[in-house]
Amino acid sequence: MRAQGILNDSARLPESGRFFQADNSSTGWVNLPNYEVIKVGAEKLSRPRPPLTYTNCHRALRNAINKARLIGFEIARTKQKFSLFRRSNEVVLQGEARRLDVHLSDFDEHLERRLDLEDITQPPNIGGDLSLAVPFSRLLSAHDSFKQANGNQLKRCVLRIEKNFVQNIVESLKQSFIREETPAFPSLFGRVYDAHSQFTQAARDREGEVKLAVREVQASPPWLEVMGFATKINALCEQARSLDREPTNDNEYQTVKYRMFDRADGPTSVIICLERIVRDAMVSPVHPLANPLSSPALSFRVDGMFHPGA
Repeated sequence: MRAQGILNDSARLPESGRFFQADNSSTGWVNLPNYEVIKVGAEKLSRPRPPLTYTNCHRALRNAINKARLIGFEIARTKQKFSLFRRSNEVVLQGEARRLDVHLSDFDEHLERRLDLEDITQPPNIGGDLSLAVPFSRLLSAHDSFKQANGNQLKRCVLRIEKNFVQNIVESLKQSFIREETPAFPSLFGRVYDAHSQFTQAARDREGEVKLAVREVQASPPWLEVMGFATKINALCEQARSLDREPTNDNEYQTVKYRMFDRADGPTSVIICLERIVRDAMVSPVHPLANPLSSPALSFRVDGMFHPGA
């Protein structure tokens, strides 16, 4: 059976009674629709998403898109053929005004998704309960290709898109509003499409550079060193469990593991602690004496923090 729901396609008027004013003064916050179906029982209006903070350029472009949408709603509010009221304070766009707003909403959603690279910047999963996110993030952040991908080239591209968006779309809508004219929707559709396409290409280029940086980091000696001690730690954990000793029940292990990447000797401390747990288990009545396990030869820079391969 198809799930029942309500289409989120309306914007509630702020207390000022307007979505936009020609002098750009604030009219109050508006939660604009995302044109998705809200399941019955869920909150009808979408929750605001905090902007990504990788650069102010991204925030400026999202603000420009939001402003264009507010002007579109205000124009539609004053022209009955482009809107209807759902209850006394909710405006629903119609016709070309609605189509333009859907395009702008999609652009805004796509903007956030394409700049979120969390899925491709995660370290490989080697199993066990050891997370390698911290050392991988440090290595990746210091990599030249990664810094370039998030550097001035991307900022210049997004700034150029935002500048053209304001000039060609926001200002066009604003002039239509001031003159009480119908916006040139066919032209606006093309301009939004061009801006969206330019951003998609910029995001795709950035994603390719980041993927290259990830591959280079994963093949680098420092990361191979990290993988070496991680493999050793996981093996010791499994050995302890095979001897009926759960490492996570050991207070010392929990302490050194928690601070493993905050100290230069952190990884070595974890390995020594696990060797002690295994040794204690092996000298128990169930398991006779066994030779102590030796720690792997790992190089760490003694500066208060763990730096692989330093």
